[in-house]
Amino acid sequence: MSLARKITTVIALMLTPLFIQTNLWFNVTPIQELLQIDPTISYQKCFDDTHFNHVPFPLSINPAGHPHEGFFKETFILTIAQGRVQGEYGFVISNQHFIKELMWKEIECHLNLVQKIPDDQVIKISGRVAVITQLAYFNYWHWLSEVLCRLALLELAGVEYDYLYVPQESSFMKETLALWGIPAEKIVSPTHGGFCIQADELIVPSLVSNVNFGCVLFSCYAQPHLIQYVKEKLLSAALKTDTALQLQSKVFVSRKDATQRLILNEQRVFALFQAEGFHSFQLEKMSVAEQILLFHNADIIVSPQGTGLANSIFCTEKTRIVELFQGLNDATFWYLSQTLGFEYTPIKTTSFATEYVTAWKSNTYMPLYIIKNVIEGLKKADDK
Repeated sequence: MSLARKITTVIALMLTPLFIQTNLWFNVTPIQELLQIDPTISYQKCFDDTHFNHVPFPLSINPAGHPHEGFFKETFILTIAQGRVQGEYGFVISNQHFIKELMWKEIECHLNLVQKIPDDQVIKISGRVAVITQLAYFNYWHWLSEVLCRLALLELAGVEYDYLYVPQESSFMKETLALWGIPAEKIVSPTHGGFCIQADELIVPSLVSNVNFGCVLFSCYAQPHLIQYVKEKLLSAALKTDTALQLQSKVFVSRKDATQRLILNEQRVFALFQAEGFHSFQLEKMSVAEQILLFHNADIIVSPQGTGLANSIFCTEKTRIVELFQGLNDATFWYLSQTLGFEYTPIKTTSFATEYVTAWKSNTYMPLYIIKNVIEGLKKADDK
């Protein structure tokens, strides 16, 4: 399945009324109930419910879509003897039970993607296989803040494994795991929805972004201790790499080669920033290590909305980030700035779309008077 099709599928499911079809071939079972049914499953608790309380997002048009206060749910690691996992999204089935706590964002209609795999098509693997993939893994932000945070959970708990079950279809996936120090031969990479393995022991870290207020479409939360671990792990590795990248203190992130949410007058917008000493970068043309170093060394980063801002986890407390919002109302990086302590300013450049698909895709013009006001604000901050 292509990346565009994966994104469209997940968005369509998120916007579908939340229901479970009656013809599912498995049961959806809470973990505590499953432990009573199958006492051979091992449950290792990692962290208690974790409270967060942020300053509310100032541009919010839908506070219910990105609440500023709540709890991350308890994290844990399961060990399932002869456990099965299938597809790129890492659906785990244990004796025809799907574990309720492994339902991403508690969106039940995702379960319609779970296939029934015939026994003769299941690949048997000797050893311990850890599953870290999940819904939305193909998005760089979700990869860093969820997939790699599940890997961090394993390491913090001291859990060992022989193989990682995780896709490798994008360069950022290969590069981040290489920076992490995972050998390619330890990776089992699912390639399609019908791919299924059965391991001697399946190691399943819990989801790390599920929160106590259920489905949230417009903000993706990162657990502080886990995202900090990912930051330190990847940053320390990136600092040891050789790169010819010319680092700059003033960075403008370009979207001119993006497939959606283009800035139709980007050339004119950037010209105003260029006059103030900014340099433009196309992140998709850079390695992950170069992106990490670019954000880590910058003093000011101006970026339109985009997953490239996931690299802001590598910023320092001296970094100032300005996010130029287009049609999509999303508090993700506003909350991340409070978690990691960098300065962040959201700027609204157009009205927010009320329909998610429209907001996600729409190209926009940015009024130049707004951009000039942003630049004046940066100058005043420098003068203080």
